[in-house]
Amino acid sequence: MANNVRYTIDFHQINEAALTKLTEICARVREPEGYGDQWFGDMFVDGKEESPTYDDTNHVNWCYENVGSKWCVVESMEIENNWALIAGYGGWNQPEEGTQWLMKQLAEVDENLIGSLVYDDEMPNFYGVSVYDGGEVYYTEQWDEDELAELVAEKREEDDDEDNILWEVMRDHQHDIVRETLEELRADREAFASE
Repeated sequence: MANNVRYTIDFHQINEAALTKLTEICARVREPEGYGDQWFGDMFVDGKEESPTYDDTNHVNWCYENVGSKWCVVESMEIENNWALIAGYGGWNQPEEGTQWLMKQLAEVDENLIGSLVYDDEMPNFYGVSVYDGGEVYYTEQWDEDELAELVAEKREEDDDEDNILWEVMRDHQHDIVRETLEELRADREAFASE
């Protein structure tokens, strides 16, 4: 079974209003006393009546239901002029529900938002990619260790000098899938706009 699952949430197309909102959401993330990590779930704490508390976001059940993993930390948040990235790791699963929630929050002020979630288990027993069109999932797929082994075997046939290429093959596969999916999504948007 998986233990630590690394993830990266990348915003490939984001407007100024969504960057401002993302900055506000990320500012909610705090470093709990006694821990060296910042909790992903803290992004949900906005002080409104229906908002969870910081104490709520530290509970395993809340995290499973709302973020998608047993626990989930944020290691880095980078917000630039027209680009942003959040990265970290979670317990047993990727933050699928948390990423969906975040995309929906930002899509409220940016209907053209495009983002992705890329993740892999530390073994790796599995890895995957999700691409978001606004607040909706446009594409999602997860591969297991057997599928990765097939890709590694194909790569070794092409270049038998490579010894330990597992992580390189996995990262290249994820990168290619995200790039191809972004091209398809943008083409779909252009086709829809011209109708």
